[in-house]
Amino acid sequence: LVTRTVPPIHNPLPTWKASRKTPRDPPNRNQEGGEGRDHTSRYDVASVPPEVATIMRPYWKTKRALAFGKICTDAGINFTSLPTAFTGKCYNKFLGQCSRRNCQHSHDFSDISSADITSFCTTIKPGIDKAVQGNAGGRR
Repeated sequence: LVTRTVPPIHNPLPTWKASRKTPRDPPNRNQEGGEGRDHTSRYDVASVPPEVATIMRPYWKTKRALAFGKICTDAGINFTSLPTAFTGKCYNKFLGQCSRRNCQHSHDFSDISSADITSFCTTIKPGIDKAVQGNAGGRR
């Protein structure tokens, strides 16, 4: 019968017990700017009609991303309530921000009349006002 010995460990663990870490401070969620930050630079303000820019300016300042579905829900409307001239058009681009790389909707709004733009703005204005009054920054 052959018995083998285990070689000694070269760097054994220290015998002292580690002290308990101090708890971390809770994160300061407003350190990045929060409510005082202006997010207008995230939007394509130059390509937006002046009527849309007027109603969207408070939204652009407080919201980082455009949520058109939420705006419609807050206004109590659906897509069929909008003027028919916007069928096939990109609502996000019309309001200042289309984040889809290969958007399948048209970004050409030259054929939309000023009456349709005014109708569109008056239809979604309650939703924009309600979204702006909600939590600024879009955090849940």
